[in-house]
Amino acid sequence: RRLGFPLSLKWPNDLLLNERDKVGGLLLEARNGETLAGLGVNLAECPPAAALRADRATPAAVLLPGHARVASPGAAGESSVCEGEEPLAPFALWRHLVSAAILEYSHSVAGQSLTKALAGCDRLLAWKGRAVVLTEADGSSISGFCQGLGQNGGLLLRRADGDLQEYFSGSLSLAASPVLSG
Repeated sequence: RRLGFPLSLKWPNDLLLNERDKVGGLLLEARNGETLAGLGVNLAECPPAAALRADRATPAAVLLPGHARVASPGAAGESSVCEGEEPLAPFALWRHLVSAAILEYSHSVAGQSLTKALAGCDRLLAWKGRAVVLTEADGSSISGFCQGLGQNGGLLLRRADGDLQEYFSGSLSLAASPVLSG
């Protein structure tokens, strides 16, 4: 975001460009009592639409469209950089992002309480206040309005009946039409 990329977090683990296109994601995996975290960012390449799941919530895109070999529709154009700067090459941007991530972690995440870390994520949350659909692993879906992150990191969803629930898994997408209140 400091380089001028309008990024937001899509719960539970995606990076969105302009609250619309997925340019990265976080993968957590438990192994031998440890949790491993990996972050992938589409700098100059992304999968073609035909290679993605049909039920994906957002299209794939790249941060540096001028360097792209495969990009989704709507991703064409100049790369986003801070005003007055030259566009970044993929490797230069990657190096910058790694350094910035280490610095940000040491200053803003390490040693902080879960409450403070979640507040930081909540400020960057995509689709807050908007009508969304949460699709669960069994294929069922819940419609409501995204209210932010709960105290345990789950998605707070206000359903049509006014009930506020915290959800911890599922795939989130924007609702095709506003959720009716009951």
